[in-house]
Amino acid sequence: MANLEVSFLGKRLSSFIIVGSAGITDTVDKMMRAEDHGAGAVIAKGLSDLALMRKSPSPRFSLLQRNLANMKSTTLYSYEQAAGLGPEEYAKELARAKERLSIPVFANVDCLDQENWTDYIRCVQDAGIDGIEVNVSCPHGSLSFLGGSVETELVEVVCAIQDVATVPLIVKLSPQLTSPLQVVQSLHDVGARAVTLFNRFTGLEIDINSKASIMHGGYAGFGGMWSLHYGLRWISLISPQIPVEISASGGVSGFEDVVKYILAGAGTVQVCSAIYLQGYSIISKITADLKRYMEKEKIGNLEEIRGMVCDRIKGMDQVDRTTCYEPYIDQDRCTGCGICISRCIHRGLDGSGGSVAPNDHCVNCGLCVALCPHGAITMRKSL
Repeated sequence: MANLEVSFLGKRLSSFIIVGSAGITDTVDKMMRAEDHGAGAVIAKGLSDLALMRKSPSPRFSLLQRNLANMKSTTLYSYEQAAGLGPEEYAKELARAKERLSIPVFANVDCLDQENWTDYIRCVQDAGIDGIEVNVSCPHGSLSFLGGSVETELVEVVCAIQDVATVPLIVKLSPQLTSPLQVVQSLHDVGARAVTLFNRFTGLEIDINSKASIMHGGYAGFGGMWSLHYGLRWISLISPQIPVEISASGGVSGFEDVVKYILAGAGTVQVCSAIYLQGYSIISKITADLKRYMEKEKIGNLEEIRGMVCDRIKGMDQVDRTTCYEPYIDQDRCTGCGICISRCIHRGLDGSGGSVAPNDHCVNCGLCVALCPHGAITMRKSL
């Protein structure tokens, strides 16, 4: 029987899936919806010490579409701000959440003024919560984007907070750091037990007609399925080297992404953007699909495969550069559309004989496999 239970920061979670801090967790009702659909824990929408951050503009969301041939990329572009509450009201909402929910409830705190960190931490932890996500990486306003000695300041903040914290802390980092590995190592050296990798990126989208930034007119947070690979890279590098608990965040849209993060070494996986785009029911779907996958693979608990991929990642000097594969065209599936021929920069395919076939210019790069809209091309090992 597939078991999704996991231990995280000393808490027993019914599932590896945590609903991340955002508008989807800004009220007790929304947190309860997350629990009803199978979340193992929730992280409340963030509390900011900046008054401006407590009110979001309208509109504040856009879906950016990029289309090229049969390929499509979608980015969720957001300027959603922090919770619309001060510290005392925020703490009261957390206390209500703890009364109504049976799963762990974590706060999320983001301060720009270092003197406010300790006061805010004291205030929210008195609500009886299970832990605090220390948000030093909000894409709209946080220590990560103030300039100066950012990485040094992050460590200083965590040191100061730990002196007053009575609940476990999770440090949520930005993907836009010089070296996430070194930052996590520094945080661990000063006693940090857990990190969230990563928050959303900060970027800019421009309307070429108005010649200005879209929506609110400034920078915004952005993420999408494409961000999964960045997270996998750093988690697979950090998890074998630094004994911190890792909560993965970014790019999760289905059960496969959860499995990939666990294989890379994450202990829990946060879901956020997918809920905005597909509703809370996506949690139930991911959970059901996870269980089917685990039963098929005969995995009792995902802990059994955690970090399994890490020692299988090859370095540059280990990559086999002699093994050669070549494209094979299934003529029954090939429609002769010519896409592979027109896109090949090497002119390595032609259809002069009435059917598509590789020629002497083919370098066996494999891109034609991905470009074929009919799945007619595969790579087969050369004899």
